[in-house]
Amino acid sequence: MYFPKPNKRFLNQTIYVTGHLYPDVDSVISTLMANQLLKHFGFKAKPLILRYPDQFTIRILNKLNIEKPPLRDKSTFVDEKVFLVDHSNILNSIGKGTNCEVVGIVDHHISPEVDKVCQNTYIKQAASCSLTLYKMMKEIKDFKITKDHKRMTLYSSAVDTSAMLSDKISREEKKFIMKLIEEENIPLEELKKDILVETDFSQELPILAKNGFTTFNEEGINASSIYIEVCVHTQKKEEKIKRMLDYIQETTEYQLCVVVYWNFTLSTTTVYFCGALNKNQNFQTFTLQGIIGRGNTIIPMIREKIRIYNKQKN
Repeated sequence: MYFPKPNKRFLNQTIYVTGHLYPDVDSVISTLMANQLLKHFGFKAKPLILRYPDQFTIRILNKLNIEKPPLRDKSTFVDEKVFLVDHSNILNSIGKGTNCEVVGIVDHHISPEVDKVCQNTYIKQAASCSLTLYKMMKEIKDFKITKDHKRMTLYSSAVDTSAMLSDKISREEKKFIMKLIEEENIPLEELKKDILVETDFSQELPILAKNGFTTFNEEGINASSIYIEVCVHTQKKEEKIKRMLDYIQETTEYQLCVVVYWNFTLSTTTVYFCGALNKNQNFQTFTLQGIIGRGNTIIPMIREKIRIYNKQKN
């Protein structure tokens, strides 16, 4: 495993390190870790985020006493050098048309959207991008790994793998993370308590339908998403979710509303599509193993839904 250092010709230029457009825990922590590695190798690196993180991400960063990177609007980038983490195509962060050059990539998603222009790339399926970067740090003899690095990696990986319950984590990675848990003396149950937060089902439908609310604008279509998390499964909660879906379908002002419903008991994530693009249709759903994001990392699904809609329309 190696850290994909940018070309030496970039040593005297500022390199901006960024995760994807909708920063979650892994994206933010990976940004900070990659920034440290770039500085270790003598590069003038600066971490940043492109949007304000959701409340869950802020809560985990506060738990770790981590200050979030500076916020910068993607429209302000022109002719600059960027290093991508937790995604592999500039379309998913700064966007094209800025003449920015991607000088390095570290990602843990195998994706056909990878920026082929960048030669300094490390992409390998893994539990989290931060775990990949942590392993890179361990390979560098003169890089000092701190307690903060271990805790950041541990929490980021726990969030991305539902406290190691998701089938996206390999046996080797689980063993590696469990060793970190032992070293840091953080009980797995404490981790679960920190990252598994059940949605308050006592709320009225209009409030419940705004849980983790995020808006998007993709291909001229106004979209939104909410996130529902269930730690203790009951029939009563299932029934309220169905009523909430009907309420969203009837009242949403958005052409597309994506509802992400994670069930901790079953370790499944179900995605529902509501809104004008779904009029006169049944709710379109699909289920994935493990967790896929807390309402702000679902842009690929929105794009896919829009693609299918446009295809049907034409």
